[in-house]
Amino acid sequence: MLPLPILLPFFALIALGYALGRGPLAAPAAQNGLRLFVLYAALPAFIFRFVVEAATPPPAALLAPAAFAAAMLATAATAALVSPRARALAAMGAVSANVGYMGLPAIAVSPLGSDPAATGAAIAILVIDVLGTMNANMLLLTRGGLRAGANAMLRAPLVWAMVAGLAVRASGATLPEPALRLAAMLAGGAVPGALVSLG
Repeated sequence: MLPLPILLPFFALIALGYALGRGPLAAPAAQNGLRLFVLYAALPAFIFRFVVEAATPPPAALLAPAAFAAAMLATAATAALVSPRARALAAMGAVSANVGYMGLPAIAVSPLGSDPAATGAAIAILVIDVLGTMNANMLLLTRGGLRAGANAMLRAPLVWAMVAGLAVRASGATLPEPALRLAAMLAGGAVPGALVSLG
């Protein structure tokens, strides 16, 4: 359980977003602009930096997200059987979590054991790269087939951020200092931007 000093700023940002959405950000264009910045710039930079700088996840760090994935798959299968005519949408609604705007900020502020970066990277890799893609494919399966699902995956900025981060890790390359600073600046806006947008 997260301590109160960590939780208070977390939900204060959501409350701030609620207030701004009924004031300065009441216009749909303003809200959409914030959402697009978070989705296409801040969160991808956050994930990219997280993957590049994280320590190698220990095997134990994969147990919790693996169990979560199994539960999500079981729930999706149940939803598909209950509502066969709308199985893709029902399955996604039954298993989808607000990973980007709620889950990643929670990981960022959570004391996840002795190596939070490793545990967080393990969770991010599994949920964003695998489960997020699976949900997109499930949603589009009955509408445009596997090709539409694959196209949706290729357009997902969070997936590309994950792929880019893994590529940099695998290559062992060191990014130039300006690139690291840019990623850090953008990533710094991910948590407050996502939570304000959520509110």
